[in-house]
Amino acid sequence: MDNQEVTTNEIMEFLQINMVTRDEFVDFKNDTETRISHIENQMVTKDYLDDKLADIKQLKD
Repeated sequence: MDNQEVTTNEIMEFLQINMVTRDEFVDFKNDTETRISHIENQMVTKDYLDDKLADIKQLKD
């Protein structure tokens, strides 16, 4: 194995290149929350489906 020692400077350089900023993280978090809220608003609950199925069965009788 060759030299696998990593210097503090190399670690810091890696982190500078690869870490996100606080603002980038907040933007990502807000975007994710917005998308989840949108999905939740479009979801149909089991109770809603049960009620609709009962309505359809009642119409057939």
